[in-house]
Amino acid sequence: MVNIRLAYAALGVGVVLSYAVYRYGMYFDVSLYRLEIILYVLAISVILAIAVSGFVMPLNHLGKYRNVLLVTCAPFLISACYVIQFAGTPVSMLGSLEQALRWAAYGAFLMVLLFIGQIGQSYKGIEFGLHGAGVFIGWGSLAGWMGWSTFPDIVMYTGDEQLSSVGARLAGFFQYPNMLGAVLSAFLVWYWLRMLAAQTWRAFLFLMAQVIPVGLTLLLTESRGAWVALAIGWAAGLLLTGREGRKKWILYSGYTMAAAAALYRNTVGAGAGIAAVDRDMRAEGVTLFVLLAACFAGFAVLRFIMLKGGFDGVWRTSICGIACAAAFVTLLPASIQGRLGGGHYETAGARRLFYEDAWRLFKEAPWFGRGGDVWRLQFLRIQQQPYVGNEVHSGYLDMLLELGVIGFALFCIMLTMLLLRLWKLNREGLIPAVVLLSHAAIDFDMAYGFYWLLLFAFIAYFVTAPSFREPFAREPSEAFTLMLRGGALRSSRIAVSVLAATLAVVLLAAAVYAGVRLDGARQAREAASAAAGAARESALRAGLEANPYSTRIRLDLAPLAPPQERAELLSAGLRYEPQSALLLWELGRTYAELGDVPQAEELLREALRLDRFDKAKQTEAVQLLTRLALELRDAGRQADARLAAQAALSLYGAYEALDREVQAMVRLSNDRRFELTAAARTAAELSRKLLEQTDPSLIKPE
Repeated sequence: MVNIRLAYAALGVGVVLSYAVYRYGMYFDVSLYRLEIILYVLAISVILAIAVSGFVMPLNHLGKYRNVLLVTCAPFLISACYVIQFAGTPVSMLGSLEQALRWAAYGAFLMVLLFIGQIGQSYKGIEFGLHGAGVFIGWGSLAGWMGWSTFPDIVMYTGDEQLSSVGARLAGFFQYPNMLGAVLSAFLVWYWLRMLAAQTWRAFLFLMAQVIPVGLTLLLTESRGAWVALAIGWAAGLLLTGREGRKKWILYSGYTMAAAAALYRNTVGAGAGIAAVDRDMRAEGVTLFVLLAACFAGFAVLRFIMLKGGFDGVWRTSICGIACAAAFVTLLPASIQGRLGGGHYETAGARRLFYEDAWRLFKEAPWFGRGGDVWRLQFLRIQQQPYVGNEVHSGYLDMLLELGVIGFALFCIMLTMLLLRLWKLNREGLIPAVVLLSHAAIDFDMAYGFYWLLLFAFIAYFVTAPSFREPFAREPSEAFTLMLRGGALRSSRIAVSVLAATLAVVLLAAAVYAGVRLDGARQAREAASAAAGAARESALRAGLEANPYSTRIRLDLAPLAPPQERAELLSAGLRYEPQSALLLWELGRTYAELGDVPQAEELLREALRLDRFDKAKQTEAVQLLTRLALELRDAGRQADARLAAQAALSLYGAYEALDREVQAMVRLSNDRRFELTAAARTAAELSRKLLEQTDPSLIKPE
């Protein structure tokens, strides 16, 4: 019975984590809907199971289960903070709703894992599930680099030396090297911790087969931030693993990275030349596995010597660690060493721009924030220079923007509470948590749903599993009751538990309903993309009815509607996303089609204010109004024609002034290639000639 329970737990955790990885790390909200619904239903089942058990078991035996509700309440409270945004004026109703659903799903996942961990030794099921996900990420990413498997953008190619020293970086299923590097770093320190606890050769050999390939894939990401996060985690390991564990920690980690460097030297060319026609993939694969076998053999010899006491003493351990570090540096090619010591830190300067603009945006709504997706929808308005950056590159800053000081304080309390539990119950669990949390400070890892699933899986495992330093000091269930000073439940705690359970069920039931609606809208949009004519329009209308907050569906449907209905359709969307540059732009074009010059000019100008560095739209706005002026002139509406021509020249003047401003910028970051286009000049000249022909006095002097 125990083995069956472990198998189900391992399979469930492994499938959820691996599915999340395969779906691009759950970066896109549409990838999350169905998994979210499943997690909500499971969490409701857990709450009901705890409630039912109260009728058949004495209350003082239920502390370990009721505490599950209290420990997991923080993610649900953060979800509630996003729901509260609906009472104000969030930047995006849909963005806030999707973030509320995400956090409810994260809380549900944590609740289910903690509940599983209380049943006998089911915490091992969490461990096996984590192993399954680690194998999938590590070996799956490496297979993509070697060309053995295909996945969209699993390798990022670039000719920019600021981004890669070899022209290619391993991005994995996340399609982003830095996120892959952070995840691999967390798994790497976790594998080292498990190696410290390995009691049998079988367990050690399994871990050895994972840790070296993971070290190799980490180097292939060329993620300097992830390497720094790994260094922070490694230093934490020195402090938290104890005297005996510290010796193994130094030797195992040192050998891992030295072996990874040796493998990197012989593997880096495979991904960089993955598109080459004359590649001998079989020879590359054989070489890799021969080298892996040699590294595995060396690792086994290292463990054998350690078991025989060959590295007893501080000096021997230190010398061996220094030798591993020297081997690591020596074996690494000079190209990748240049990523650390050879400059090319321009990306750090780009982040500085992000942070400066984010701080300006934060000051607009410091206390309660502006809801979900605030940076993605507002950075184009606030940016000082024409850089590309749909993410603010700091998970903490992003949370501050979305929920303000109040919500961010709750977020910090949640993290502090969970870290304190780890400190009290199993301090080794702080090591992978610190790796993930430190890297999120300089990148947008927290935007990936998998990030939170992995972090909460690590936390759930370590608070329910015994420490490797004292494996028999307490039963897992006893350990968990300590999370809230367990023991017999007092009446006050019972009341809090009942209240938390009731609120959680209500929130989760509402989340199930919302998730079903959003997933229905997603399916309708997918059906529309495969249809045409009336069938496409019908599918889009059904999708919009299921999710009226969706700007994407609204924009897809708009071209199929007549101009007047289209204007009403787009105007309705502004109720849910009032500062949407896309909606305002399409609405301005629609009013231009209707011949309403003042409305068209006002809406186009507002759309350009929200995205001023879009040279294509700046150009099209001038062309659109110039074309409208010519059409109105031909229709005999001379006054309206002059009005449209004046509007075109006014927008062109603003465009021209912005171009001069950009040219005067120091250390310009012009990823968007902003410039004054020849097409805009031509259109403006046509408008100027039209005004000269009709009323020269309307031409403003240069």
